[in-house]
Amino acid sequence: MIEYELTPPNTGKLLIAEPFLNDGNFVRSVILITAYEKEGVVGFVLNKPTAFNINDLTPDFGNEYGFDQKIYQGGPVENDTLHFIHKLGNELDGSVKIGEQLWWGGNAEQLSQKIKLNLINEDEVRFFMGYSGWDIEQLKMEIENKTWIVANSFDDLVFDEVDDNLFWRKAMQKLGGEYKEVANYPKDLHWN
Repeated sequence: MIEYELTPPNTGKLLIAEPFLNDGNFVRSVILITAYEKEGVVGFVLNKPTAFNINDLTPDFGNEYGFDQKIYQGGPVENDTLHFIHKLGNELDGSVKIGEQLWWGGNAEQLSQKIKLNLINEDEVRFFMGYSGWDIEQLKMEIENKTWIVANSFDDLVFDEVDDNLFWRKAMQKLGGEYKEVANYPKDLHWN
């Protein structure tokens, strides 16, 4: 469903950047909204991989357990923090349900134990450095200005491991209609 407004429930929805958004933090970004409260909105960019893997930042999730998950740039806010979304549901204490099959956060020590015991796969969790955040009115204004397309989450895409531009294209194509064509637009019209 394509929208240019947020209608509850808003967690689990995607913000898909319009094709010519020039903000360096969000060019061709697809953001998963994890919190939408009066204090503000929190989300994570799903398609901006960093040069780091989880074992580069913390030994608790290291590749000695055969788990070498890539870390994504969640957004420009508090880049010194580590966050995760997952498919593990209530298996992690403190997890917040944000969609049909999606949860945010939870007990990191329990997650580490599951990794050490080889009880989860890399396609069940995604790690982020930092996050994206807005005041509710700011985000509403950006959506009204058509900076973002609001869509219900595509659960099959959220944990997809593709490069950033291809991920954005796949999200646009899943919107269907005119967006299938828009998905093939170059980043810069001068390339046309």
